[in-house]
Amino acid sequence: MFFTSIARIAAWLMTLLGAFHVALGFSVVFGSSSPEAITRYIGSKSVGEAIDQGFMVFAVGIVIGVLTDISKSARNQQSDS
Repeated sequence: MFFTSIARIAAWLMTLLGAFHVALGFSVVFGSSSPEAITRYIGSKSVGEAIDQGFMVFAVGIVIGVLTDISKSARNQQSDS
């Protein structure tokens, strides 16, 4: 159960940070700031790369979250038996 709890926390962090990464990328695209700002704040070579990385981190966070829910559900079914 320890690893499930740690993975759940990691999933939340990855999901939130991925969403923040995407939001920051889109704010640079649609905002009045310069595209060079993305290299300063996120460290990516381009805005598109930053958005892609954010979506990837977000998706991995969702997958880990789903896996932790499956693990928690299997653990509850095992303890009921």
